[in-house]
Amino acid sequence: MLPETLFIAVGIFLAITSFLCLYRAVKGPSAPDRLVAVNVVGTKTLVILVLFAFIYGRPLYIDVAIVYALINFILTLTISSYLEKGVVA
Repeated sequence: MLPETLFIAVGIFLAITSFLCLYRAVKGPSAPDRLVAVNVVGTKTLVILVLFAFIYGRPLYIDVAIVYALINFILTLTISSYLEKGVVA
């Protein structure tokens, strides 16, 4: 019972800090700062999905987390390429 409680507390902490990153994504001083903030939110969401998979015993959530990580990675590469070159290549 104790590890589940600890994992739930960590999940809540990550969700709260995700909102801080969302604030940075909206009010960021520059586009690269906003990109990093969105990437951090995606990574925290990935960790929360894996925690839920462990807590509830649902291995399907890990598959969803892997797909979400791939989408997050491709999105980050595409947006950073656009910010650097001005076109998506």
